[in-house]
Amino acid sequence: LRSTGNIESERKNYKQAMSFLMRALRIYEDAPDQDKNVAATLVDSASVLESSGKKDEAREVYLEAFVIYKGAGLKDEDPSVAHIIVQTKALGLQCECTQEKCESFPCKSLDPKKGLI
Repeated sequence: LRSTGNIESERKNYKQAMSFLMRALRIYEDAPDQDKNVAATLVDSASVLESSGKKDEAREVYLEAFVIYKGAGLKDEDPSVAHIIVQTKALGLQCECTQEKCESFPCKSLDPKKGLI
């Protein structure tokens, strides 16, 4: 289903792509130990949202995937996490912490154990 969703996205059939990706997401969410597949499906969904012009929604979905990946122990250097960092910065993620010149990602705006704070 994920692959079909990605194919539909390439064809610019965004509504159909999201339908396939949401079905895949429901399957992964109901199965045990599928956190990385859930996160990967969220990344695919964020990409579709981004391509269809829904930048704010895409950024939020990327961040949701980021929290899952970090909770699974992935480091920022992991290609899956690095991709999210690049995409969310390109979508205008702004630092929300109080540190001057904060260089961390996503600064203090996320806690991987709790989600958005």
